Amino acid sequence: MNRATARVPNAAASATPSVAALLARAAGGDRAAFDGAVEFLYDQLVALARAQLRREAVGPTLETGALVHEAYLRLNGGRRDGGTGPGWADRGHFLAVGATAIRRVLVDHARQARVLECRYFAGLTEKETAVASGVGLRTVTRDWAKACAWLRRALQSDAAAGDAGRDGRG
Repeated sequence: MNRATARVPNAAASATPSVAALLARAAGGDRAAFDGAVEFLYDQLVALARAQLRREAVGPTLETGALVHEAYLRLNGGRRDGGTGPGWADRGHFLAVGATAIRRVLVDHARQARVLECRYFAGLTEKETAVASGVGLRTVTRDWAKACAWLRRALQSDAAAGDAGRDGRG
């Protein structure tokens, strides 16, 4: 290689680890490496989420950002303690697992919406909802508990925002 074709390594570029290196470190439990890999691949995860949302009729209740963030938690093994999920072979493997996580979030969201419709709007029991939805009773019980918790939080948040507005705080 002559001087004209030789490249001097950029110090900043060589200090930035590759996605593969970040994923390898993440497999060993390095939370910062996992977050770095996600940050590096975030735009691609958003593109995957947008593509999935275009194919689904989920309505305005699930936005791209929320979908990616829920998938992040699943990729992270659902842990908030700094642990990471399983090892990933490379960027393509990580994105494939990410696409699967996004799809599972959408499936869970649709199932939870169905449980809410059956229980709240149709007045079905948990057992009737399980039969109508084709899922187990424990799944319906879990989804119903999540829906109730979400509704409580949303109502408390709305009430707090309304109180702040009336008190002149908001």
